[in-house]
Amino acid sequence: MSIDESSKVISYEEFLEEKILSGSIDTVTNIQKRKLINAFNTFPIGKTITLKLDEVINFSPEPNQSNNEYIHHFLTKFNVDRDWYSENYLLLVNDLVTNLSNYDERILAIRNDGCRICFAKHTPQRGKKPYHIIACKILDDNRIIAWTHFDSKEKYIRTLRKQEETAIKSKGLRTLNNKNVTIKDFGEYQDLKRKTPLYLGSGVLSELQKP
Repeated sequence: MSIDESSKVISYEEFLEEKILSGSIDTVTNIQKRKLINAFNTFPIGKTITLKLDEVINFSPEPNQSNNEYIHHFLTKFNVDRDWYSENYLLLVNDLVTNLSNYDERILAIRNDGCRICFAKHTPQRGKKPYHIIACKILDDNRIIAWTHFDSKEKYIRTLRKQEETAIKSKGLRTLNNKNVTIKDFGEYQDLKRKTPLYLGSGVLSELQKP
């Protein structure tokens, strides 16, 4: 099945073959290649889900990003200068919608100079990395898209929590429609975050940021 990419029609199989030939993905076997293509064809592209705080998340690419690029980012693990095949990532893809819909913790973060919303699902039976994290991104039109995902250890979750407090002190808080939210301390934020979705702001001072 082919996917329209702006003015050019190219299948994911062709897209993947170009990646292989250019060396931008590590060596994959024919079996692994077929698994990637199958995962691509069952990816929830275009799906919209509403979370428990009424946040609406779309599985759709950023402007000027093709479906192939967007989905491939979920199917493979990026390391240093190339993509890598990961059996575990493919297994996690199957749980994307379920784990995002039933997340256990919502953490604000800054990545690549942009604000992210990290939804973590704890699944103890997964072993050493029991957390599935789905990171989401707010676009300029205030749509929220699923951006990437990965598994993690408890240590990484603790680090994210610490970074959240630092990010809020740096950026402040806002609602999705850009209304600034003032809090007196991080404890108030922890209480408020369970009731309403908040997002990192643009640096407007809040009580938490003041010396």
